[in-house]
Order: sequence, then C-alpha cells, then structure tokens
Amino acid sequence: MNTEDRGGAKTALDRASFQDESLWLLYLYWRHLPRTGDLPSRKSIDPTEIPSAVLPHVFMIDVDWQDGAPSFVYRLVGTKIINHYGTNFAGQTPRQAFPDRFRDLEDAYGRTACSAAPAVARYSAPLEDKRHKLVERVLCPCAEDGRTVDLLFGALCFSSITGTPAYG
Repeated sequence: MNTEDRGGAKTALDRASFQDESLWLLYLYWRHLPRTGDLPSRKSIDPTEIPSAVLPHVFMIDVDWQDGAPSFVYRLVGTKIINHYGTNFAGQTPRQAFPDRFRDLEDAYGRTACSAAPAVARYSAPLEDKRHKLVERVLCPCAEDGRTVDLLFGALCFSSITGTPAYG
C-alpha cells in the first residue's frame, strides 16, 4: 500500500515504514510498553522514558465508543504540532480543530481504533498561512482493558514541500 495516497495507513510496520526517525522511536517505545492484553494502557506511558527529541511531536487522542462507533477528542498536543498549526487544539474534536478536513482525520483515527493496530501515514496539510507541509504521522492504539482502544498515542513530524497540493 502506498502510504502517500490520501493519508493511507499501513499496519505491518518496520523501520522502512518510517521516513522520520522520531516516529520510529515513538513506535518502538509503544511496542515495548507493558500490556494487560493485546495493547498497552495509557497508564503505562511514561513521558520521562520517551526520547526528549520526540516529546514535542507527541499527541494523545481520547477515544469514546458510542453505539459501536468511535469519537475523538485531542487530549495532549506537543509544542512542535502547536507551532506548525498555530494553535493548541487540546480539548477539541477533529471537527472543531480542523473543520475543513475533519472527515479524513476521523477516518484515519477510526481505522486505527477499530483495527487496534498501529498505523503510519504521509500526507500534505495546509498550515495557518496557507502553505503546505508534508506530514508524517504514527498512530498507536492503547486500551485500559488491553483490547478496546480508548486512546490513540502518536506523533507528527513536518517537512517543507513546494507548491500547494491538496490535503490528502
């Protein structure tokens, strides 16, 4: 699967799945977290154990299940993400934070929450000043009971691109 197309997700992750070293390090950190079932819980995440270069790229999204469908609220947003988007959207839903493209984000978050498998994606995203950046994202599911995803733990890394390609 081409991870460059429409933010597509890839679940068989290895080092070649990642362009950015920070995301690879976060994924390795998540893989080694203690588990109560198939997935680690939010309680097992210790920010002091995450490489300091990765922390500004980290985000957390609460997942709430209603009638079998997930909904999402940004719980924590790293400083690099805030700087790139020009706002701290912690406490907001994807619809509130990104009204023009929340469906793509909710679809990606939903795939990860429903599959309970980590995913990496690359896409272009507009910034506050209408420039675009290439974004690489990793999403890692967590679950208090070890099975039902209640948190997406991830990171975003940005790199410059020329032109203004459409959001993917």
